[in-house]
Amino acid sequence: MGRKPEYTRFQVPLDPFWNAFILAIAFGTASAIGVGAVWFLISLERGEIEATPLSYNMLSCHSPQNTATRPLRAYVFNHRQAEGMLDALCEDPSLIDTFNGVEVYWQHERAEVFASLQGEFDIIVAAPDIVHRAPLGPAILAPIASLPDYDAVWIGKAANEPLDAEALSGLRIGLLSSPVSMSGRVMPETTLRKSGVNARSLDIRMFRRHRDLRAALLNGEVDLIATYWNERRDPELFGSFPRKVIGDAEGRRWYLERSLIDTPLHCRMIKALETAASDQNAPYFRNLEVLRACRT
Repeated sequence: MGRKPEYTRFQVPLDPFWNAFILAIAFGTASAIGVGAVWFLISLERGEIEATPLSYNMLSCHSPQNTATRPLRAYVFNHRQAEGMLDALCEDPSLIDTFNGVEVYWQHERAEVFASLQGEFDIIVAAPDIVHRAPLGPAILAPIASLPDYDAVWIGKAANEPLDAEALSGLRIGLLSSPVSMSGRVMPETTLRKSGVNARSLDIRMFRRHRDLRAALLNGEVDLIATYWNERRDPELFGSFPRKVIGDAEGRRWYLERSLIDTPLHCRMIKALETAASDQNAPYFRNLEVLRACRT
């Protein structure tokens, strides 16, 4: 093993170009990747971009000595996961043959998804619905691992009634602010639209996280929420509330750019995802299914 590289950390403005793209997200893992020697990128510089909520955040490392034309680009759930993935990948000596560094992005907001579907990322975590609705998604990306599917539900007052304009009138309705949350935003808004309900006429209150959304219902801040259903825990917490299933939401998938399938990077990603899943406290996140094992 060699000496771990020393990184220089700095902050720079984010290029507005990234605001034109959309990537999916929610629940996830992979905090580190098991790798070998630390010779790769010994003279790395590491930069961090932190910008407004509608922009990507990024951590990066690069090797000035490398002659490759571009870095490996990954999209993950959050800052913590980005740091773990970056540290592991930047220490991987085999990447120097193909890439001149690593860039790890995160930020689940409105302008996100289609970068992954235009070949901008090599590794992403995304909702299958979003990938399959994009023209180039399935052609560019191959799923390698998946979190379980789950029920999206309405919980609260009027949940078990026809959710028309009359039933929802006067109710305080909680949704997630993330436009790519299937259970907290996409599926309930789709249901309302199909029912002929104008969402602008409703008292809708946005929350950043499911945890906040669910606490608001328990505290009486809202009357009705759209969220996921945890069969192990939620009957005790929300058993006294009316409930209706909105639909079956697909769990997030990890996708790899197809040219990287069955390469050493594919194998390391599978190991990383399995290791990270085994370290999770929540049963849902431990239940990771490998969809495509590597064959190198």
